[in-house]
Amino acid sequence: MKIRKLIDKKSISIKISELAKKIYIDFKNQSFIILSILNGSFIFTADLARALSEFTDNFQVNFVRLKSYENFNSSGKIMWNDSLPNIKGKNVLILDDIFDTGLTLKTFCKAVKEQEPDIVKTAVLLIKDGATANGVTIDYHCFKIPDKFVVGYGLDFNEKYRGLPYIGVLEQ
Repeated sequence: MKIRKLIDKKSISIKISELAKKIYIDFKNQSFIILSILNGSFIFTADLARALSEFTDNFQVNFVRLKSYENFNSSGKIMWNDSLPNIKGKNVLILDDIFDTGLTLKTFCKAVKEQEPDIVKTAVLLIKDGATANGVTIDYHCFKIPDKFVVGYGLDFNEKYRGLPYIGVLEQ
């Protein structure tokens, strides 16, 4: 398989810094909990947390493992192995790597809202062209991309290519 570079490391870094500033401004001086959806968003989460630390240390980071993809396609079901921390009455920022079918975020946002947090916002690294809103509002995103299968910067194909420092299109 061949990987064609779509978004380089420097562009990602710039967008994440811009995103951190927007999040800081929107949450003002309120504390918040980042709920990062694993596995794909771990690098995005780490870089965003470091960028946010330039403005504030008034946040926590937690991880939840969800999975919906098998090979190149969404399986249509969400596999979930972790429980949520106590978020009742708290401000929550949900992070995910890519918004495509909307199924993962719809399922996860519903579970989060059932815990009665004060504020729930969502941020994704990537939104695919033609993504299905599926009743989910994306409050923040870094890039809109073509409807192609992408890897790198945490995103994978069969657990490969996560460590690439850029985002690339996987071509057969």
